[in-house]
Amino acid sequence: MRAATARACAGAAGLALALGAIPAAAQAGEATAPSDGFARCDIGDTRITDVMAAENWAPLTPEKWEFPGDEVILAEAGVNPGGYRRPFEYAILTEGRELGNVQIEAEVRLDTPATISNRDVIIVFGYQSDTEFYYAHLSQDNTIYAHNGIFRVDNADRFRIEHQWDGTTGAPPAVTDEDWHDVKVTHCADTGEIAVYVDGADTPLMTAVDTTFSSGRVGFGSFDNVGRIRDLVVTGTATGPCVTDPSSTVVLGDVDSGVANVPADDLGCTIDDLILDEQQWDDHGEFVEHVTAVTTELRVAGVITGQERGALTAAAARSSVGKA
Repeated sequence: MRAATARACAGAAGLALALGAIPAAAQAGEATAPSDGFARCDIGDTRITDVMAAENWAPLTPEKWEFPGDEVILAEAGVNPGGYRRPFEYAILTEGRELGNVQIEAEVRLDTPATISNRDVIIVFGYQSDTEFYYAHLSQDNTIYAHNGIFRVDNADRFRIEHQWDGTTGAPPAVTDEDWHDVKVTHCADTGEIAVYVDGADTPLMTAVDTTFSSGRVGFGSFDNVGRIRDLVVTGTATGPCVTDPSSTVVLGDVDSGVANVPADDLGCTIDDLILDEQQWDDHGEFVEHVTAVTTELRVAGVITGQERGALTAAAARSSVGKA
């Protein structure tokens, strides 16, 4: 879904961006400083993890990537794709549905030597297409318009949107070495609030507000360098169409509830699609609470009967989901 927004960076303005000039519209630092409650929304309960295998990713250039099992590695720098100025190489996570509100947590490493001051990796979110997405650019340079900020690509050259850029300097450099670093990106789609945290900090390194893209996929890459990602956990609110579970009855982990797996919403999702038994649960009780909440909503909506709700919650309790 897309919210209406004015196009930017067209014509001469786009050329100015490509040459590193700073249009006044890009100086988001003029906005009011974020409050303590900034980007603190209900993220959702869809959780995507254990997705380091190649089958879960769609790279722009597959031969530039390696998937050894516990990491996703951009092993060779991308090349300019032409057209709008935007990151050269990235891979989009294809596992799961598109997400609205989203939180991306991972460890990243820049493999380009630290002697290269403009090196970077990027976290992609709100991805709609190769020319429509957001990205957080993590770099050790914070004095150039294109570096170390939050950007929007909207069928135009990438456009800087975060508050910290003042026209000459941005947020402190996100990465200055060749070590692993914790990164968290939060996007509250309803308000457009975006926050980027590094190395467990309580205060975001970068913040922005933009409502252009209200849902999409996430990804990882670099503008024109190399790097890697591991321990990726994506949490969010599912918005895109379901890939329907073909089961005739609702199966929760290793327990068949006997309840018919019927369509449950206008996105084509079945009951089995809405109950997230295949994602990683750290606690069995949390999974049972999740099933209880989902089935309560389905009962209120008239999708299932009270008896069927009881059968589903009982199956969840008997299942091994979330048990060590």
